[in-house]
Amino acid sequence: DSNYVYETITLDRGTKGFGFSISGGSNNPHIPGDPSIYVTDILGNHSAALDGRFRINDIIVSVNKANMCNIPHMTAVEILKNAGDTVTFVIKRRRNPNEVSVKLEIIKTNRGYIGGGVGNQHIPGDNGIFVTDIVRDGASYGKLQISDRLIYVNGVNLENVTHDKAVMVLKSTQDRVVMIVGR
Repeated sequence: DSNYVYETITLDRGTKGFGFSISGGSNNPHIPGDPSIYVTDILGNHSAALDGRFRINDIIVSVNKANMCNIPHMTAVEILKNAGDTVTFVIKRRRNPNEVSVKLEIIKTNRGYIGGGVGNQHIPGDNGIFVTDIVRDGASYGKLQISDRLIYVNGVNLENVTHDKAVMVLKSTQDRVVMIVGR
């Protein structure tokens, strides 16, 4: 299906687990009429967030080649529980033809500008947090671009959060900041 991008992601479970929540299944669709298993939350400082490739609303197609399509929710949970320590996922997500993920490392300064978030959409219908201005000769100058979507900052997922939450996360970072941005 040309509306989706597929990605294979191998993760180590780690001591804390993969660090994502799922919803959906044939018996309890996340989206009416769609039995897919969706990633609905990604927890900071766990394998999925640190890896940076999983996103909220990704659809899990398979886990170690076990089919995750059109199965009951509890079957999906059992497959994930029993998958082992190193797991290969195939996920699919809606294609955004203009966006790629980029990992950046910057040294923080006190000034920067973001826009967006739940209740404060920068782009109508999109809860993303976006770079709206960059300080010339600042830490992110030449690395971040205006309109970059902030996906993760030091392992904290900034998808579907309020503007205030994004500001709090950015202010709480130390001097070294690792970001995953959509561009």
